[in-house]
Parts: sequence; structure tokens; C-alpha cells
Amino acid sequence: MLRRQLAVLPLDGGAVEKPLFDVRPTPTGRVQTVYSYGSTGPPPSVTRGANDSCTNAEFHRNPSLSGVPWPARGYSYVANVRRMPHGDRDRRQITKGKHTWDKTRDGCGFRDITNFKTRYGGRTSAVMHSFRDRRNVVDFGSLRPFTRERAVIALSRLWFSNGRLVEADTRFEQPPAIPAGRFSWAVSGRAQPRKWDLWSMAAHESGHVLGLSHATTSRDNWLTMSPIEYLNSTRWQTLGRGDTLGLRALYP
Repeated sequence: MLRRQLAVLPLDGGAVEKPLFDVRPTPTGRVQTVYSYGSTGPPPSVTRGANDSCTNAEFHRNPSLSGVPWPARGYSYVANVRRMPHGDRDRRQITKGKHTWDKTRDGCGFRDITNFKTRYGGRTSAVMHSFRDRRNVVDFGSLRPFTRERAVIALSRLWFSNGRLVEADTRFEQPPAIPAGRFSWAVSGRAQPRKWDLWSMAAHESGHVLGLSHATTSRDNWLTMSPIEYLNSTRWQTLGRGDTLGLRALYP
């Protein structure tokens, strides 16, 4: 039986109801598909100046979990570099996104030492599947096999067994295509017009793989686990208060 969490999101000048995740049962547990959205507008806080990243304490543990998500307090992942539009440049930005959590990279003065470690296991020819293959794969490609939702630019598929994570795949849309036009990924680590920052989105997706769900109360989506990434923005490269508190709660 399909279970879905919905939220009203401010996307491109309107408020629309969108799924944050779907959960389906499998013979060995359950699989959850988590959706992350891209706005075609600029970051609102550039003009309004409302940055709540260091004061907003919101975080949500994935509801499919019980206990420590990854009992070994770490996982390894492989990357299908051949499917990445900029090759190893993309892979390095993805690794930086994962290290955002490994190093608790933040701009709020937190002094946490993360009790968790991700490991890059090298290249693969494997891709994201609708079934488990016992590999944590990162790739690029069309999201259409997994969702028909508009404005989704990345998603993760998480497999659970007995309340623990046992596999996680992540895919980034290439090229990102949403109703308002076609855009691309920034791989320089700097904000660029008409581009979503890959490091930022990789950090967001890595939060899902760690066991966190979306945070929806951050004004203008400043927390890394907020569901909407803006063009020309790198705000998710650093964790906020809620992101760090979530990491502490998952891996004490």
C-alpha cells in the first residue's frame, strides 16, 4: 500500500501541494522515494534578508526508521561517472556534498565532530534501479521512470529493513527540465545564474541518505534539509541549526 506525505510548497510565485516522499512495501521491507524540488526564481532572502539557518531548530527523523539508520555509522557509495555531464567534476561536487555532513560544515559556529563517515567506493556502470542491487549508487539521468511530478530535480530511493537503512540510491536530473524552462548544474562551487548548485543539492540528498526528512518551516528554505533549491545559490553547502541537531539525534 502506497503511503505519501504531502506539503504545500512556495514554488515560482505560487503555493502548490507536492509530495515530499512516497513509501511502498517490498517483500523484504519498504522502499521510500524522496523528492527534492528546484525553483526557477532567485533566492528570496537576497532581497528580504531573512536567514534563519542558525536559529531554526527544525529537523525530522525519517518515519520509516527505528534505531540508528546505518548501524555501522557510515556507508560507501559508488558513482556512475560516465553518466555525469561534467564527468569527475560532478563527482567531486557530490563528494563535497557528502563531506558537508561528515565534517559538520556550517556557518553557525557549531563545534560538532560527526560520528559518521561516508566513503567513495569508486566508479560503477550501475544505475538507479526500481529494485535493490546492494550498492549505493549516485548517477544522473531522467527522473521520469520514478516520478511524474513537475519541478523535481533530484531524488533518492531508500530501502529499509527492520527499521534500518540497507541501501540508498540518488539521481540528479540531467538536464534539469521543469515547466518554466531548461537549466543546468553549477559545478564550480560558486553561485551561478540559471544554475542549481550541485554541491548544495548533493548535501541535501546526503541528508536524506543519512536518515533525515525534509524541514519545511525554514523561511526561504535556508536549512539544508529544506525541500526547494534556488537558482544562483549555494546556501545548502553549509548546515544550519536544525540540520546539525538532526545529525546529533541520528548519530549520538
